[in-house]
Amino acid sequence: KGYPFGLVGEEIPFMGRLLAVADGFDAMTSDRPYRPGMPKEKALAILTEGAGTQWDRDLALAFVELMKNRPLLKSEPEEAMP
Repeated sequence: KGYPFGLVGEEIPFMGRLLAVADGFDAMTSDRPYRPGMPKEKALAILTEGAGTQWDRDLALAFVELMKNRPLLKSEPEEAMP
């Protein structure tokens, strides 16, 4: 069941389900100190595989369709404050 209130499926607010898809994609494609970001195509394939189980099916598939032909824009990391 969903954390922290045991919500599942459409019990989870729409914005929460939408942000879960976007956050998952960002986490997969962003460079981290311990690993490079994966290619957009691989992240979209993972979202497709997880549609309906890990992510809201309709939102994940809509996100994949929107992102298929769009370039992945990466921003430069901001400098840490001294």
